[in-house]
Parts: sequence; structure tokens; C-alpha cells
Amino acid sequence: TSGTSGLPPRTTDDPPITVEVLEPGLVHIKHALGRDAQVALAEVAMARGNHPTDGFWRPPTEDGAPRVLNCSVPNSRGRVFDAIGRFPAAFVEACSAAVRTARAADPHMPAMDPTHLLMVYYESGKGIFWHKDNARNDGRNDHPVVSFSLGNRCSFSVLHNWSYARMKTGEVRTIILESGDALLFGGACRYIHHSVTGVKRNTAPPWLPMLKDKRLNLTFRDAPEVAGEEHSTYKYFTPSEGKKKTKKRLRVEDVGAGPSSQETVAEE
Repeated sequence: TSGTSGLPPRTTDDPPITVEVLEPGLVHIKHALGRDAQVALAEVAMARGNHPTDGFWRPPTEDGAPRVLNCSVPNSRGRVFDAIGRFPAAFVEACSAAVRTARAADPHMPAMDPTHLLMVYYESGKGIFWHKDNARNDGRNDHPVVSFSLGNRCSFSVLHNWSYARMKTGEVRTIILESGDALLFGGACRYIHHSVTGVKRNTAPPWLPMLKDKRLNLTFRDAPEVAGEEHSTYKYFTPSEGKKKTKKRLRVEDVGAGPSSQETVAEE
């Protein structure tokens, strides 16, 4: 539900924000969210994620049945995709602040006003296979995807024009995302291939008890084309549009970081 509560301000205990322009259109903002802001966003996100019919889990088929996360890879991740207006103002504030920070450092980063938020909840150390954010609900523009990490640390890898052969040439760039970090990819990097190549277990900050040994990813998108389809077409993920299934598994030396095998369907 939308609201008027704003993003909690940073305190003197929060580490300073640092910005790294990895290449034009690809910006890593370290410590983008202060501790209080992380707690506030995580509390709202998990309250929504635990909703019995509109959260990270599919509704139970019978009384007493175990909960099953709603992504297509069995019980590895849960997702919620909804219009940004259904979230408190603090979420838009966080996204807008990250865009301003990135654009101040990188003149090639386009402006962006979010229309939707995708939340992905990771229960394990499994990652997400290589993919591009090029479905309709990702947005049909070069405006950045704005991604915040909360909870467990992850390895996030990127590569232009992904292929198995190019992965072995040393061109893969891997970014370590810790709780509170933001990553933006837009402009020339808007459709870069990327993968969560591993989630490091038991690295969530102790002051995020709702994410103990879990990772929560908040990605903001500008996708006005799908307004009104959030609870029908895009309630659950299907890999048929813009994303391709593959049976092949990768070895550690193939991905450069992360677990010895990857989930093979992209859902973030």
C-alpha cells in the first residue's frame, strides 16, 4: 500500500557513499542506503512478500501444505512485481536518489522515473543464470534498471554480448554487492547480459533480522507499457519472453565466481 513516509536519513554511523563508474552507463554505488533506510525498506518488502496471495510464495493448495516460492525454478526464489504506486514513498525516494548520484558521476547515465518495482527474494546461495532485462515489464527504453541489494552479499557478473566462448576470455566483470549497495545499468549498458553468480550465505547484517541468511533484491524499472498488467500477465514469472531456458550447467571456472552450478532460468 502506498504511503507518505519518507526514507530515513543517513546517520553519522553510516559509512560514506562511494561511487564507481565501471563504464558509461554502469555505476556501482557503495553504501547507497544507510542502515535505517535498509531496515525501513526491508520491513515493508517482507511484509508484502509474506502476503498470503500476493507475496513471494504461491498460495497453498491445501491446508497444512508447505509454502513454495513462486518462481519457476522450484523453491529457490520468490518474486513480487507491482506498480510503484503500491509502495511507500520511501521506495521512490531511494530510487531517485540513486539515479541522481549515478548521473552526477556518469554523464552517460539517462534519467529515470520508476513505474514498477520487482522484488526478488533469495532463500539459498543459488544465483541466476545469464540473461538480459529485455521483456516488456523490464521497459522498452534505455532508462536504467536501478537495483538495490539487501541482506546476504552476492557476486553480480556482467558481460556484453554474452556467449560461453566469451566468458572464457576474461571479459566478465564481477561486482560484489553488499547490503545497502546499488547498481545501475542504463544507456549503452541497459541491455548488458548479467548473472547473479553466487550468494554468500550468512552475510546479512545482524540488524536485518527479517533477512537472516537471505538476500532481497529491489529493482526499479520504467515500464509504462505494462501498466494494469501487474496482477495478471506479470504476477508470476514465465521465461517465454526475452529469456531462454537452457539445460547446460556451468563449472566454477566458467562463471569466475559463485557456486559450482547455477540455476538455469533467469528471473531477476
